[in-house]
Amino acid sequence: MPDITFWQNIVSPHQSAFLEAVAEAWTEGGVKLICEKRQSAARKAQGWTFEPPEGVAVASLEDETSASKFIHDAILSRDIFVSTGIHSVPVAAAALNKGIRAGLPCYVLAEHPIWLGRAKQLKKLRYQVHAARLAGKLAGLFAYGEMGAQFYKSVGFSPDKVHPFAYTVPATDVMTQRHSVDGLRFVFIGTQLDRKGFDSLIDALISLGDSDPWYLDCLGPSETEPFANALDAGGLADRVTWHGVVPNTQVRRTLEVSDVLVLPSRFDGWGAVVNEALHAGMRAVVSDRCGSCCLVETGSRGQVFREGDPQSLAAALTAEIKRGPPSKTERKAIQAWADDAISAEAMARYFVAILKGEHVAPPWTLADQAGV
Repeated sequence: MPDITFWQNIVSPHQSAFLEAVAEAWTEGGVKLICEKRQSAARKAQGWTFEPPEGVAVASLEDETSASKFIHDAILSRDIFVSTGIHSVPVAAAALNKGIRAGLPCYVLAEHPIWLGRAKQLKKLRYQVHAARLAGKLAGLFAYGEMGAQFYKSVGFSPDKVHPFAYTVPATDVMTQRHSVDGLRFVFIGTQLDRKGFDSLIDALISLGDSDPWYLDCLGPSETEPFANALDAGGLADRVTWHGVVPNTQVRRTLEVSDVLVLPSRFDGWGAVVNEALHAGMRAVVSDRCGSCCLVETGSRGQVFREGDPQSLAAALTAEIKRGPPSKTERKAIQAWADDAISAEAMARYFVAILKGEHVAPPWTLADQAGV
């Protein structure tokens, strides 16, 4: 039986749990991961640690100077190829092209490309060329989020071969009960790059004023001075705590004692912090330009706001403040939904079913239909 070989740039914590679950679910063969390097300097600086997925044979170009031998061996063993992206990761692009020429079943895992600025039309043309080149040759494309799936269909990939997909993170086993209910505690996790929309979050919170009690924890690389000055001018400096870069274990502890994650990105192909929040039993406020907004929608798990509309973001934050901190019962319900809908095991079952030719819906839509 064939092995599955994944081709990626690094060993990502947002993929490791999923790969371990695939290794458990794929009883027809083994699972291998070939990456360019085990960990990037940027991810290390953000507090990520390297932990190889259990049950998966991992190799990198740090062990072998050329990708050719890895690709050659995988072709000889007639593996199923699963490549990250179409052109963005060199080893994955080379494997995809050579695997297709060898007649192997080849799949792609892909986010919606960054969709900002004047480059959008050129990017659309590039992906239209990819769709035409790969027509009839690609076994399937796993697109992150409904947003990603719609994009790849729009540029010409066959709709019946595009499957909405989701990143996964390890589930949270312990839930800490909030000790204080004197106001809603928001949390922002990430960099303060323009694309992440942190400035719009601060502006929206300042617009709310101090009539309702709210607090914000900020985790990640930060240049706090301009934002701190703006908050101070509004008399809100004591509402925000700056934590800087912290290990992922501390991120999880913060989530367990916070109420609502805010991901205000102007564009985000996915946004795995939403997964982490839901597994911690939190609600989330997410921009409609984040792939992971399909996990939230506006309802029991939080709010989706219109990116670029300050009033929409302010209204979403206000709605969550009015709802107040999630109760212990609510947090358990959100965690249960996440276990059914976006756990590594759920996504692995969905992934393996598609590789076997079954027609199945994404697990988060099935969980919603079940009323979880």
